[in-house]
Amino acid sequence: MPSHPPDPVREQLQNPAALSLLLSLVDARDSSTTSTKLTRPVYVVNSWVGASEGEDEEEWKEKIQASSTIAGWAMNMLEDLLSADKNAFPPSGIVSLSSIIISSQSSPSPPSSSSLWTPDATASLLDTDLALLTVSASLLEALSIDLESAKQSLAFSPYSTDSTLLAQLLSFIESATPPKHWERLLEDEDKKVFGTVKTAVVRAVVEAPNSDEVMDKLFNKSEGEGKNWIVEKLVGWVGETKEGREDLLICAAHMLAALGRKDEHCVILVQEYGLAGPLSRLVVEKVQQQLSKASVRPGEVTQILFGVVSLLRHLSIPVPNKAILGETGVIETVSLLLRPELDMVTPLQNAVVGLLKHLTASNRSSFDPSTRPRIREFITLFPRTVTNSLHFIGTLPPPTFITLLSPPAPTPLSALLALIPRTNDVRLRSEASRTLVNVVRSFFSAGKPYLGGEAISPVVQQNEKGGQDGEEEMKKRAREEIVKKEVVDALSEMGAEGSEVRVFLSPLSEALNSNLFL
Repeated sequence: MPSHPPDPVREQLQNPAALSLLLSLVDARDSSTTSTKLTRPVYVVNSWVGASEGEDEEEWKEKIQASSTIAGWAMNMLEDLLSADKNAFPPSGIVSLSSIIISSQSSPSPPSSSSLWTPDATASLLDTDLALLTVSASLLEALSIDLESAKQSLAFSPYSTDSTLLAQLLSFIESATPPKHWERLLEDEDKKVFGTVKTAVVRAVVEAPNSDEVMDKLFNKSEGEGKNWIVEKLVGWVGETKEGREDLLICAAHMLAALGRKDEHCVILVQEYGLAGPLSRLVVEKVQQQLSKASVRPGEVTQILFGVVSLLRHLSIPVPNKAILGETGVIETVSLLLRPELDMVTPLQNAVVGLLKHLTASNRSSFDPSTRPRIREFITLFPRTVTNSLHFIGTLPPPTFITLLSPPAPTPLSALLALIPRTNDVRLRSEASRTLVNVVRSFFSAGKPYLGGEAISPVVQQNEKGGQDGEEEMKKRAREEIVKKEVVDALSEMGAEGSEVRVFLSPLSEALNSNLFL
């Protein structure tokens, strides 16, 4: 096909100065509330719903229609130019785009009479408002994904003299509602626009801490000044679990996961902010909804579970968190998601198996706690991996709700062994096999982990005779449970990948063939 010659007008407009001019035409911030904007906004979404405030009514209407047209034209130009190339986008433009969305929540007062605008004028103004909101939200999401500078602007830009942009956007996610006049003037399909806008804002905000620099600055923003307000808000959203506010849970889970991409952050989230408890309760609630199909929005339940399990997977990597998370019952709970009827949700099952792999992994830490003064106080012991492995094979008691299920739920080990031959997903099979390697290592490896020269306190469990079984006794019973043909077969498929697996295949195979433990 013949190539089209470059458009000289487009080339002139695709530069920061021209884009900044277009952005100034849609910026909805009030100049009286910010020191970074010197002019009044050309147009603010919903402003036509208010009264003329002393102006001649006809002149005011003409001004509103003209400014709406200008803002709509500028937004169309921005959408067209940025669809081809986003690299020239000025970082300050993130605030301008966000202001369109944030200002939509300012209620005109007093409201205008219903006869102020003709039906055609009303339809035109509504169409422009919807376009401004949807396009600005869509661009905000796309820019946050593509540009590091956009992530920085979202996270750290001031919005007004007393508030940051991130605080305003989180407030929008938490409290914003559709404008009241939409209920009366819009068709049902158009009313869904607000949900689309809020979803795009959530995705943009969640994307910001996926930058390493943003993650570090955001997480440490309040260090030395008490707890971090962003983390506290997000943890609060997880703990509150308001009915119908799945958007808050999705935003909190994914943003905390992005902030927790460092071991030391994960340790602080679990041991300073107490995130393990709220997350485990949320997992129980959503797993029960998923299994009973009690939710009217099953897709949202699956999305929440994916976000929460992904967050738990991050939190389970540091050694100091493993036993804390394991004791919440999360191992048995998430394993219920490995049942056949959920096989079509492969990303969720991959997240579940990844979590199980980390929780049963060896006690090797990827960071030196002596170099992290803030978290050193939390690390008094490195808990044994064997405790989580005992939960995994069913030796330790599961959460109460699982014991009441009918038919009885399989142990996590049984659920994983049933999944491996059932799935064709290579990554899922590999991660499941690695989980088995971790569990086998827990029960067949000798020696005890140490920290600072002190041996870890032994694990004990009440036995049927009223006494206590020591850890070695429980490990012996666990070996009896783990020596199964299905385990050997699953690990044999992975044996060619390296000597690490073959180390454990040999004693397992010998035990199976000789009935050593049976």
